[in-house]
Amino acid sequence: MKAVFLTEMYIEKLKKWNKPFSHIYCIRLFRDCVEETFCDAEDSELSKSFFAFFFREWLPYNICQEDDEIIEMMYGRIRDMCKFCDRKTGTKLFSSFVSLAPFTAGETKRIMYVKKHIMQFIKSPVINKRPEVIDLARYRIKRLALPKNRQDFLPEEGYFKVADIFTNNSVVLKKISGYTFFIRVYFDGPVIDKIRPGDMLDMKVRYIDNITGWRVEDISGCLARDSI
Repeated sequence: MKAVFLTEMYIEKLKKWNKPFSHIYCIRLFRDCVEETFCDAEDSELSKSFFAFFFREWLPYNICQEDDEIIEMMYGRIRDMCKFCDRKTGTKLFSSFVSLAPFTAGETKRIMYVKKHIMQFIKSPVINKRPEVIDLARYRIKRLALPKNRQDFLPEEGYFKVADIFTNNSVVLKKISGYTFFIRVYFDGPVIDKIRPGDMLDMKVRYIDNITGWRVEDISGCLARDSI
């Protein structure tokens, strides 16, 4: 059976059972990943490597500022889907799912929170990607807050590896794509609480001035330290 069809079938079952939107949303994200990466794949092709890709790479790039409930339940909802599909169609999704490294659930949740908290800290107007939801009021505020002289300092974009963490308010980042350099970026408590040395942040940063230093303008995704 086609993997996409299998996920669609499960979504329809959830609707029939009157499951909450958050439950269905988790499975829709999984379906989107299957459609984008294994569009014509059979269910047997959803191997351990696919589940690893979904949790460690795809989700941290596609989750934005969804409710905490969705982040908390994501791993469990995918587990339930695998069990259901195995019972109904004879697939072996659950065996691929449970073969993931033990730290996957915790690290996936943590890195999704890192991205969400950074987006909240920089007041990103992007609430969801799937479907795209933009907070227009926040977008206008963010545009007005851009420094007048920003054209004097071109942004730096790419992967920044967390080299060190100052417990109170900031992290040292090492730019690893392009030429290498180090910067210090200030964050708030929720970010500092979740971020770890070795995490990779795909971001756009800009130097403002001698007082403000570097500021994060946008973040595309994160990779947990154990995913690299």
